[in-house]
Amino acid sequence: MSKLVKLVKGLSNGKKLLVLVLIVAILVGAAYAAIRLLQVYTYRVATTAGLSGPTTLDFGPIGPGTIGSQTFLSVLDTGTVNTPITIAFSDPASWSSVFQVVVLHVKLHGSGTDVACISLPGTSSTCTAGATFTPPGTSTDYDYLVTYTVSGLATAGQTLQTTWSG
Repeated sequence: MSKLVKLVKGLSNGKKLLVLVLIVAILVGAAYAAIRLLQVYTYRVATTAGLSGPTTLDFGPIGPGTIGSQTFLSVLDTGTVNTPITIAFSDPASWSSVFQVVVLHVKLHGSGTDVACISLPGTSSTCTAGATFTPPGTSTDYDYLVTYTVSGLATAGQTLQTTWSG
């Protein structure tokens, strides 16, 4: 009888260990999911002579599958440039590793009027991979409106950048 009691107690301790292992696995999985859902992607503004803007724009925490939009104010000042300027994604692969869909509208500051609109290839019927517009030649600020769907497998640590060239 004492062997049976020892066997039952042993099984009972084994179950406790199994439950403890399962709890630890769940906690580790939850911590990974929290880290995964709070990735921060930084956008770096590339400037061309005569153009200026902030050095970074922070998308803040965005998680896989998130659908959203964000407005960034005064991200480009065209100074005295009055020749055509082209905007494009400098590394579309970086953008594609974060976003399933991304459309970037360049708007005259405060007006809501698009002056250019770019998107990743195949993600918008109204915008192209690169767009050109001509600023007025006086210091003019532009805003970005970015609409997006984050990829389900968004890759952390990407630097997102556009290229302005004239």
